[in-house]
Amino acid sequence: MSKPGPPLLRYLKYVGIGLCLPLLLWTLLPLAGPVWHAFTGDNISYQGWRVSVPKGFFAWVPEKVPNAEIGPTFWRVGIGGPWIHHHYGHISLFSYPRPFQHDQDYPNFEKGLILDANRKGFQLKSRVTVPVGSGLGYCLEFEGPEQERLSLVRCAIGDSPVALFYEGDQKYVPDFFAMLRSMAL
Repeated sequence: MSKPGPPLLRYLKYVGIGLCLPLLLWTLLPLAGPVWHAFTGDNISYQGWRVSVPKGFFAWVPEKVPNAEIGPTFWRVGIGGPWIHHHYGHISLFSYPRPFQHDQDYPNFEKGLILDANRKGFQLKSRVTVPVGSGLGYCLEFEGPEQERLSLVRCAIGDSPVALFYEGDQKYVPDFFAMLRSMAL
């Protein structure tokens, strides 16, 4: 039977593992998107919609929970992300209790999102209407402080209970809008 080493060596071994494991995760995490696409394909289904997961993103699809508002989330991370804020993209899908009606719901949708984004230090950059399936998606795009390169995009799909939120690096915003345009019932 071998004798345990001196306490200092055991301590250093655990400290080494504790330091190396996060570094290993930081370097391997960016591969999660391509690996996810290789094993599961490029699309998921949510609330009757076929949603294309953008290249480089991976999806987490929660188990079906009755009356749950939170749906799938998509992540794209670079080395150090999401802990270093500008190296990630995050897309969340939600469902509302009833379909979004532009004339009735948009004023409160816009007002609430602008107030929330302003509290977080973001400013409204643009209002965008995007074709989604046979209808339209109504989006608000916000940008954060220039040195952080962060963006927020909040969209509701007309005549559908589905809403999509993006948060992350500005360079992934075109991927988000491409995903939105490619959605189909």
